[in-house]
Amino acid sequence: MRKRTPSAYERSPRHLAIIWAIALVTLALIHWFDSRAPAFHELLIPFYWVTLAVTLFTTWRWQRSRTVHERRQKERRKTDRRD
Repeated sequence: MRKRTPSAYERSPRHLAIIWAIALVTLALIHWFDSRAPAFHELLIPFYWVTLAVTLFTTWRWQRSRTVHERRQKERRKTDRRD
């Protein structure tokens, strides 16, 4: 059995592929509706931008590396908040 090797910062590229596949399907459906009903073209333009923005944001979140200093150093549930 082959051992899976995560690519970027211990993350699987499968999640990124799913994000982009859903985005492409969504854009294709919007384009299909736009070509079937051209009267809605001006109404559908923001949906293209929103889909692209959400896809780019989730891609950025997937690629963002976290340094040791950005992570929590210890378990917060076990600390006393009154200190």
